[in-house]
Amino acid sequence: MKLLVMNTKFQVWLLIFILFFVYTYWYNDSVSFKPVKIQNFNVTHNVLVFLHIQKTGGSKLDNFLIRSLAYIDGKMECRIFSKKQKSKAKKIKNVKENGIQKNICINNKTGKQLTEWYWGRITAGWPCGVHPHYTILKACLKKSYPQLNPDKDFFIFTMLREPIKRYLSEWSHVSRGGHWIGKSQSDHCLYRNYRKCFKGKADWKGVKLKEFIDCEYNLGNNRQTLLLSDSGYDCENKTGEQMLEEAKKNLQSMAFFGLTEYQNYTQKLFLKIFSKNFKLAEVFAQSNRTFAETFIKKQNDTVQIPYLEEIKRLNKLDIELYSFAKELFFKRLKDFRIV
Repeated sequence: MKLLVMNTKFQVWLLIFILFFVYTYWYNDSVSFKPVKIQNFNVTHNVLVFLHIQKTGGSKLDNFLIRSLAYIDGKMECRIFSKKQKSKAKKIKNVKENGIQKNICINNKTGKQLTEWYWGRITAGWPCGVHPHYTILKACLKKSYPQLNPDKDFFIFTMLREPIKRYLSEWSHVSRGGHWIGKSQSDHCLYRNYRKCFKGKADWKGVKLKEFIDCEYNLGNNRQTLLLSDSGYDCENKTGEQMLEEAKKNLQSMAFFGLTEYQNYTQKLFLKIFSKNFKLAEVFAQSNRTFAETFIKKQNDTVQIPYLEEIKRLNKLDIELYSFAKELFFKRLKDFRIV
């Protein structure tokens, strides 16, 4: 009898050990959060590239970096400037801002000027289409910088946002007449289908939330997953799970990414990862005064958001992607001892 009990206990512990081993192996294999190294950015041949996803606070971040980010080492002093500022800088010589000349980037020894070490909407415009997704952006950058290796020399980064808030924010933007369809994209099947939502009008101005939700061609659904995936803009061959796995893989391969809900931590993580090269002239202030925040507050509680379950269903991939991103983000914060 004792032997039987001992054998049973042994079997139970053996089963627990096997399950723990299998879980650990599966978790590490499926998530495989690789540690992030401090990046050594070289302004002479690297390009910092901002992949801007709609309604994630990207415009604010882009503006902030242009105002505040400086690349400084022993040889180079560089600031980012928008196109408008660049044209001014060409006309106004020897004008300094915070001790750095307004000629974008200058080598202290040779006096040689460098440009285009930062790629964003405000500095570059939309040469790759309006809000291009990951694969299109990399291919487009390769044409602009043929001498660079797209896998090594482009330091791509992005911002993600809690999907329900982002979706509501996009509805607000679209209801005011926005649609983000560039000239190069207007003939593509995805955008042709998207225009069906407008019912013959030039845009979707005045759309109600239920109507926004009900259009099957709405590009607001799972937009973050779509823009971070490798899958082309294909109307016939879009498998959600494939796109999600691609988006996770691409997000993890990025030099850096931030979360809109954690802007203070985002700034600290950026400075840790690029601590060898960059400094900021000011602090990036957290802002919660957005349409989505106000809308949710008016409902008193998230549960009372109208059509919440439908919005969750339509953005299932984005919700899973954000959960993955949040776990990875806080893992990186922990690795760099920020939290």
